[in-house]
Amino acid sequence: LIAIDKVWAGWALVAIYATYLVRALRWRILTRHVKSDPSLWGLFSATVIGFAAIGVFGRAGEMVRPYLVARKERLPLSSQLAVWLVERCFDTLTLLITAAFALRSFEAAGLQSTPALTRALQTGGSVVAYSTLALVLLMVALRRWAEPASEWLIQRIPHRWTGLEHHLRSFEEGTRSVRHLGTLIACTLYSIAEWILIALCYAAVFNSFSGGLRLS
Repeated sequence: LIAIDKVWAGWALVAIYATYLVRALRWRILTRHVKSDPSLWGLFSATVIGFAAIGVFGRAGEMVRPYLVARKERLPLSSQLAVWLVERCFDTLTLLITAAFALRSFEAAGLQSTPALTRALQTGGSVVAYSTLALVLLMVALRRWAEPASEWLIQRIPHRWTGLEHHLRSFEEGTRSVRHLGTLIACTLYSIAEWILIALCYAAVFNSFSGGLRLS
């Protein structure tokens, strides 16, 4: 503990809690099409607890956050699972675009590479490109066909399965945010801010334990 730079450790804590706040703000925008005024504090606390659950249970802990939001805001769980899916799309797209810029920067720098590294970069570029395309298509599908698809399924569900009908309608309501341009723009900006803060957090953590080395 003596070797830790306490100033940089403090900045790391500020950055990580700022990412939780940005995530809560983004979730609030995505949820407004289900509930007009969700509690920011409730969303923030659910975000903090949700990411703590990921640290304990791994990716299975991802479901803790939508569950807590649904409980705190008294919303159907299926609607918050839809919000979680949309949020994951934004995060993954932002990460893929960042990876694409990183690959492009490596090539533009003209650094010497081996055939194995060249193949790895080409494979990585292909994975990024196809993954980005798949996510864009998923977002378009949610935007254009979520409601018609849910109505088509509901019409074919036996009347005794009213619970399933309710969950389908709630899930469709949770995807309505992607139909509004203002929401898409706001979520894109929040996603960019979030990943900048994550990068700052990693830099601050490195500087905290680097023993004098600095990552700029």
